[in-house]
Amino acid sequence: MRSNSNANTLRSNRIVNLASQNRVLTEQVNEQNPHDIFRIRVRSLSSFTASVNGLQRDANLQLLNSQGRAIQTSARRGRASEKVDRLLEEGTYYVRVYLRNKHDDTTYGLSLSTANVSSESSNTVSQTVFNGKLYQVTRGNDNLIYSRSSSDGSHWSVWRHTGASTYQTPAMTAFNGRLFQLAQGTDRNLYLRSSQNGENWSTWASLNIGGQTLSAPEMTVFQNQLVVAVRGINNQIYTATSGDGDRWNAWQDTGRASRSGPGLTVFNNRLYIAAQGTTDNDVYFSSSRDGVRWNSWSSAGIQTLSNPELGVFNEQLYVAVRGTDNNIYLKRSADGQVWGQSWLASHGTAQTAPEMDVFGNQMVLTMGDVEQRVRLNTSQDGTTWSGWTNYGQDNPAADALWSSNFGLHSTPTDLNPLRGFRDPLLGLGPITQHFGGQASHTGRSHYSIDYGVEVGMPIYAMYSGTVVAIEQSVPDLPANVAGSLANASNVNYVLIKLDDDDGVDDGYRNAYLHIRQNSVRVAVGQRVAAGDLIAESGHNGWSTAPHLHVEVHRPNSDGSWGQTVPFEMFSN
Repeated sequence: MRSNSNANTLRSNRIVNLASQNRVLTEQVNEQNPHDIFRIRVRSLSSFTASVNGLQRDANLQLLNSQGRAIQTSARRGRASEKVDRLLEEGTYYVRVYLRNKHDDTTYGLSLSTANVSSESSNTVSQTVFNGKLYQVTRGNDNLIYSRSSSDGSHWSVWRHTGASTYQTPAMTAFNGRLFQLAQGTDRNLYLRSSQNGENWSTWASLNIGGQTLSAPEMTVFQNQLVVAVRGINNQIYTATSGDGDRWNAWQDTGRASRSGPGLTVFNNRLYIAAQGTTDNDVYFSSSRDGVRWNSWSSAGIQTLSNPELGVFNEQLYVAVRGTDNNIYLKRSADGQVWGQSWLASHGTAQTAPEMDVFGNQMVLTMGDVEQRVRLNTSQDGTTWSGWTNYGQDNPAADALWSSNFGLHSTPTDLNPLRGFRDPLLGLGPITQHFGGQASHTGRSHYSIDYGVEVGMPIYAMYSGTVVAIEQSVPDLPANVAGSLANASNVNYVLIKLDDDDGVDDGYRNAYLHIRQNSVRVAVGQRVAAGDLIAESGHNGWSTAPHLHVEVHRPNSDGSWGQTVPFEMFSN
């Protein structure tokens, strides 16, 4: 058994080589070293599993991202085995095994395994008609989700950031008087939001049935139910239904594996689904009368490089695909079984799957071209097309927008906060008060975050910069004694002048308050990088219980602490 003294921080960890895709280790945690941290490197999009077995005492298992923030935790009681199972992007991750009671002692077996999976990113446009308007949603070049609308299909509102990120084009449909948008999050989980007027939206919320997806999701309405179709991380195509858009029935396996996301539509009182094959580029389709039991899958006699798109126009079922030569091709069927000949709808410029919808008396096709512009083609009979034209504004996340959406830009807002901050507690501390918290996050401190943690929790720098001020002489209060507002200025802190790793002052200060007395590990004038250990959490100043307060603010002209600004920490 190995010595257990050198693998309990992000900077002092044990590197585990997963080149063999499966490793089994025998380890130990005890009072001297109550947690182990293992560093792994994922070389490509992979399905990752970690499990802990053979416990004599209660220990938990945690998967952390490269900044040390918790992605997934398994915390069963007693000596039960622990397991985390996650789809991971290329990058560095950490596996943490830790005792529930730090005075215990146990050996354990740790199993780590990965399996490569394939995925594609898409940034075409999804669109649907709602309350007489045509709505569009897309993934920008910056992976942010944008939405816009038009009353005539020609004149459009500006692209608006929806407050979420994705690697795939979201799905959108109207149901029960609400407009729904469904997106794959950057954690590959599914998130849904809705609006009654297309302007004011609910917050993004994960589906109550869970599930991860490798490709763009699809959504439609069938038999008074909202239907979602996805390609799971095992490449199988699944569907789920909801009668209200809030509570979802369990996932149903359609019996088909695919290398792409599905297409979905309703035709002749049947639900149709289409997907690319796993060993060829053929498009296969199936149908169901109830959305649960599916007919056998059959080839549509057409090939694709992306998600196939299904639609209905003039009482005929259409399939639109991006062909293997990057042209857009169409096929149609009068009965949903026998398909006619395919024909060309574009000439060699498509870089995304097509999107198909009906607006007024026209079929509307959209796709993304090689210059990342949104292109449109319309037809009044499904055969004769107007020709591809530039569809208004190009991709909403052009280079100019990129510079204002990332780093320490000059105009942070709720929808466009400062980004790139790391969790100061490596995901190990619960947030007890967020932005606008009524307990104390008002006025100047509006954009602040509190973590409820015991005294002595290590604190790590959230962003690169230079330490400009330190106070660590204030004694800590007993854990059961609350500090009053009168003590607000009698507090320990570390203040860091932020920069983008270039040493240039960008006008922001990052403050860490209620630091444990004499625990600061940095000095004034010292440069720090994100993830550097700077201090420990404490209980002093205006502190009702031991906790850490963090904020980002602009200093006033006299150097005093100014108004806090919105910031965003890594989510994966």
